[in-house]
Amino acid sequence: MSIFNRHFLRLYTITFATIMRVTDTLIIGSGIAGTWLGYWLNYYDQDFLVVDSYKENAATRVASGVINPVTGRRLAKTWLDDQIMTDSRLAYQAFEREFNISVFNEIELLDFFGAEDKQAEFLKRSALNGQYLRQPTDEETRHWSSFFNYNLGFGIISPVYYINLSNLLNVWNDYLKGSNRYLNDYCTSESLKFDGDKVIFNDSIKAKRVIFCDGTKGLTNYFFQEKLPFAFNKGEALIVEIIGLPQNFIYKKGFTIVPWYKPNQFWIGSTYNRSYENDLPSQLFYTDVITWLNGFCKHPYEIIKHISALRPTTIERRPFVGMHPDNSLVGVFNGMGTKGVSLSPVFGKEFALHIVRGTGLNPEVDVARFFR
Repeated sequence: MSIFNRHFLRLYTITFATIMRVTDTLIIGSGIAGTWLGYWLNYYDQDFLVVDSYKENAATRVASGVINPVTGRRLAKTWLDDQIMTDSRLAYQAFEREFNISVFNEIELLDFFGAEDKQAEFLKRSALNGQYLRQPTDEETRHWSSFFNYNLGFGIISPVYYINLSNLLNVWNDYLKGSNRYLNDYCTSESLKFDGDKVIFNDSIKAKRVIFCDGTKGLTNYFFQEKLPFAFNKGEALIVEIIGLPQNFIYKKGFTIVPWYKPNQFWIGSTYNRSYENDLPSQLFYTDVITWLNGFCKHPYEIIKHISALRPTTIERRPFVGMHPDNSLVGVFNGMGTKGVSLSPVFGKEFALHIVRGTGLNPEVDVARFFR
């Protein structure tokens, strides 16, 4: 059954002449984590309400949308690589069918070698395990030499997924507003009260639980701030128009060039700066990218926009998922960091099943690990 044709039951109670809305779950935040938790709760026929205050430079809105199965200079497989690649692909394709919109793209990443040790590592890894790594043909090498300056060649990572986050977030938020499931508001611990087995928000909404998907706001979350080891970092990117550069590939040589949402536009980034004064774009990053682009890309370009955001990364690089061990009405789905596009659909489903059916959580993500 299409999401748009489902009949949603809304329950209201009248308390002291105030109309109080009743729902199953309050989701705080509408970034990639809140989007996927809401999607899966809806899939399992759970009522929910999303509470969020729009922020233009929220991490999800300035992210590249790339899911890469290998990581780092040693090209190691990412955590749970096969499961994440399979389950995230199925989730995004299901979203596409539900909303009749394109968000999922399977493409290749051209990894240009900036040093001989990187070249040697790629050759060694691709020879041992060709699941995601392959060497280019002579024809491919000749073809890309007309686009970029490079001396040491490149390797190809395939498949890599590119998610159109603009389409995803805009369609989901339109759906929330159209079905009366979105409230433009800011939730703090002071705006929540507990009444037996219910949580009450702003004296007007009663729910069975509240789940915080609040990104960097999680650092000051009253319920979890002293327990969850956040370690934020700042990311930046330039949106650039490059006429003639194919948009069905990702290009990497230090910085990464990723297709953006309009023809001939690309996202170029990113930094992982753990020392920062604010979340605003920096002149240093801008200058570094321009210098790099002038030396690497043979095509003329035009700078469209400079964007930046703080990411809710964690010390151990694992997300925070689950209900508070001391307050079963409060939960968290956060800490996806740089892997939010890949981890959110997978663990959003796992968390939704935990809520609806009581199934277990992966112990590596369960927040109970911090309360033992």
